[in-house]
Amino acid sequence: MAVALDVLGGRLRDFSRALRLLRDGTAALADRRPAPCPRPPQRHMTQLPPTTLRLTVADRAHELTVDVEGELCLDTGDRLVDTVSEHLTRRPDVRGVRLNCARLSWIDSAGLSALLMVHRRVGAAGCILRLDDRPALLERMLRQTGTLGHLTALPLQDDDAGGAHAT
Repeated sequence: MAVALDVLGGRLRDFSRALRLLRDGTAALADRRPAPCPRPPQRHMTQLPPTTLRLTVADRAHELTVDVEGELCLDTGDRLVDTVSEHLTRRPDVRGVRLNCARLSWIDSAGLSALLMVHRRVGAAGCILRLDDRPALLERMLRQTGTLGHLTALPLQDDDAGGAHAT
Protein backbone atom coordinates (compact mmCIF):
# COMPACT_ATOMS: atom_id res chain seq x y z
CA MET A 1 0.00 0.00 0.00
CA ALA A 2 2.90 2.34 0.75
CA VAL A 3 4.33 1.68 -2.70
CA ALA A 4 1.03 2.59 -4.31
CA LEU A 5 0.84 5.85 -2.37
CA ASP A 6 4.42 6.68 -3.25
CA VAL A 7 3.73 6.15 -6.96
CA LEU A 8 0.56 8.17 -6.70
CA GLY A 9 2.35 10.90 -4.78
CA GLY A 10 5.01 11.06 -7.46
CA ARG A 11 2.40 11.44 -10.14
CA LEU A 12 0.70 14.18 -8.19
CA ARG A 13 3.99 16.04 -7.84
CA ASP A 14 4.61 15.71 -11.58
CA PHE A 15 1.09 16.86 -12.32
CA SER A 16 1.30 19.91 -10.06
CA ARG A 17 4.71 20.77 -11.57
CA ALA A 18 3.17 20.55 -15.05
CA LEU A 19 0.31 22.83 -13.98
CA ARG A 20 2.75 25.39 -12.58
CA LEU A 21 4.77 25.36 -15.80
CA LEU A 22 1.64 25.67 -17.85
CA ARG A 23 0.38 28.56 -15.72
CA ASP A 24 3.73 30.36 -15.81
CA GLY A 25 4.13 29.72 -19.52
CA THR A 26 0.62 30.96 -20.28
CA ALA A 27 1.24 34.13 -18.29
CA ALA A 28 4.49 34.68 -20.18
CA LEU A 29 2.70 34.13 -23.48
CA ALA A 30 -0.06 36.54 -22.49
CA ASP A 31 2.52 39.27 -22.02
CA ARG A 32 3.81 38.83 -25.55
CA ARG A 33 1.63 39.94 -28.41
CA PRO A 34 1.48 37.46 -31.25
CA ALA A 35 2.88 38.55 -34.55
CA PRO A 36 0.17 39.51 -36.98
CA CYS A 37 -0.69 36.87 -39.50
CA PRO A 38 0.31 37.80 -42.99
CA ARG A 39 -2.87 38.47 -44.92
CA PRO A 40 -3.24 37.88 -48.58
CA PRO A 41 -4.01 40.95 -50.61
CA GLN A 42 -7.71 41.69 -50.54
CA ARG A 43 -9.50 40.82 -53.68
CA HIS A 44 -12.69 42.65 -54.32
CA MET A 45 -15.68 40.87 -55.69
CA THR A 46 -16.65 41.68 -59.19
CA GLN A 47 -18.39 45.00 -59.23
CA LEU A 48 -21.96 44.64 -60.40
CA PRO A 49 -23.27 47.25 -62.76
CA PRO A 50 -25.51 49.79 -61.05
CA THR A 51 -29.18 48.98 -61.10
CA THR A 52 -31.10 51.05 -63.55
CA LEU A 53 -34.72 52.03 -63.68
CA ARG A 54 -36.07 54.26 -66.39
CA LEU A 55 -39.46 55.84 -65.79
CA THR A 56 -41.27 57.58 -68.61
CA VAL A 57 -44.38 59.47 -67.57
CA ALA A 58 -47.17 60.34 -69.98
CA ASP A 59 -49.97 62.62 -68.84
CA ARG A 60 -53.27 62.09 -70.56
CA ALA A 61 -56.63 63.74 -69.86
CA HIS A 62 -57.46 62.04 -66.55
CA GLU A 63 -54.86 59.30 -66.59
CA LEU A 64 -51.22 59.00 -65.75
CA THR A 65 -49.17 56.34 -67.54
CA VAL A 66 -45.73 55.38 -66.26
CA ASP A 67 -43.57 53.12 -68.41
CA VAL A 68 -41.33 51.11 -66.09
CA GLU A 69 -38.13 49.86 -67.69
CA GLY A 70 -35.34 48.06 -65.88
CA GLU A 71 -34.97 46.74 -62.35
CA LEU A 72 -37.43 47.50 -59.59
CA CYS A 73 -35.46 46.75 -56.43
CA LEU A 74 -34.15 48.19 -53.19
CA ASP A 75 -32.05 50.77 -55.03
CA THR A 76 -34.79 51.97 -57.37
CA GLY A 77 -38.15 51.42 -55.68
CA ASP A 78 -38.26 54.82 -53.99
CA ARG A 79 -37.89 56.54 -57.36
CA LEU A 80 -41.07 54.89 -58.62
CA VAL A 81 -43.01 55.80 -55.47
CA ASP A 82 -41.71 59.39 -55.52
CA THR A 83 -42.43 59.85 -59.23
CA VAL A 84 -46.02 58.64 -58.99
CA SER A 85 -46.65 60.60 -55.78
CA GLU A 86 -45.23 63.79 -57.27
CA HIS A 87 -47.40 63.54 -60.37
CA LEU A 88 -50.51 62.78 -58.33
CA THR A 89 -49.84 65.87 -56.21
CA ARG A 90 -49.44 68.06 -59.29
CA ARG A 91 -52.46 66.56 -61.05
CA PRO A 92 -55.41 66.21 -58.65
CA ASP A 93 -57.74 65.61 -61.62
CA VAL A 94 -56.13 62.24 -62.39
CA ARG A 95 -58.51 59.30 -61.93
CA GLY A 96 -56.26 56.43 -62.96
CA VAL A 97 -52.61 55.46 -62.92
CA ARG A 98 -51.26 52.84 -65.30
CA LEU A 99 -47.90 51.23 -64.77
CA ASN A 100 -46.75 49.69 -68.04
CA CYS A 101 -44.48 46.88 -66.86
CA ALA A 102 -43.68 45.34 -70.25
CA ARG A 103 -39.99 46.27 -70.00
CA LEU A 104 -39.55 45.41 -66.33
CA SER A 105 -36.47 43.18 -66.22
CA TRP A 106 -36.26 42.38 -62.48
CA ILE A 107 -38.22 42.79 -59.29
CA ASP A 108 -37.34 41.79 -55.74
CA SER A 109 -39.19 42.07 -52.43
CA ALA A 110 -38.28 45.76 -52.10
CA GLY A 111 -39.67 46.35 -55.59
CA LEU A 112 -42.88 44.61 -54.58
CA SER A 113 -42.99 46.83 -51.51
CA ALA A 114 -42.67 49.86 -53.80
CA LEU A 115 -45.61 48.61 -55.89
CA LEU A 116 -47.68 48.18 -52.74
CA MET A 117 -46.78 51.73 -51.65
CA VAL A 118 -47.73 53.08 -55.07
CA HIS A 119 -51.04 51.22 -54.77
CA ARG A 120 -51.62 52.81 -51.35
CA ARG A 121 -50.81 56.32 -52.56
CA VAL A 122 -52.91 55.95 -55.70
CA GLY A 123 -55.84 54.70 -53.63
CA ALA A 124 -55.44 57.55 -51.14
CA ALA A 125 -55.69 59.99 -54.05
CA GLY A 126 -58.98 58.37 -55.08
CA CYS A 127 -57.51 56.81 -58.21
CA ILE A 128 -57.31 53.33 -59.69
CA LEU A 129 -53.98 51.58 -60.24
CA ARG A 130 -53.56 49.25 -63.21
CA LEU A 131 -50.53 47.09 -63.87
CA ASP A 132 -50.39 46.67 -67.63
CA ASP A 133 -48.34 44.18 -69.67
CA ARG A 134 -47.04 42.29 -66.64
CA PRO A 135 -44.04 40.13 -67.55
CA ALA A 136 -43.89 36.54 -66.29
CA LEU A 137 -41.45 37.42 -63.48
CA LEU A 138 -43.83 40.02 -62.06
CA GLU A 139 -46.86 37.78 -62.50
CA ARG A 140 -45.07 34.95 -60.70
CA MET A 141 -44.03 37.16 -57.80
CA LEU A 142 -47.54 38.56 -57.40
CA ARG A 143 -49.03 35.06 -57.39
CA GLN A 144 -46.46 33.61 -54.99
CA THR A 145 -46.87 36.45 -52.50
CA GLY A 146 -50.66 36.56 -52.73
CA THR A 147 -50.67 40.19 -53.84
CA LEU A 148 -51.99 39.70 -57.37
CA GLY A 149 -55.61 40.20 -56.38
CA HIS A 150 -54.77 43.11 -54.12
CA LEU A 151 -52.84 45.03 -56.77
CA THR A 152 -55.06 44.20 -59.75
CA ALA A 153 -58.59 44.22 -58.31
CA LEU A 154 -60.74 47.16 -59.27
CA PRO A 155 -62.32 48.97 -56.33
CA LEU A 156 -66.08 48.85 -55.95
CA GLN A 157 -67.97 51.93 -57.05
CA ASP A 158 -69.69 53.93 -54.34
CA ASP A 159 -73.14 55.01 -55.57
CA ASP A 160 -73.40 57.74 -52.91
CA ALA A 161 -70.25 59.44 -54.16
CA GLY A 162 -71.70 60.13 -57.59
CA GLY A 163 -69.66 57.54 -59.43
CA ALA A 164 -66.36 58.29 -57.69
CA HIS A 165 -64.26 55.23 -56.94
CA ALA A 166 -64.08 54.20 -53.30
CA THR A 167 -60.77 53.11 -51.86
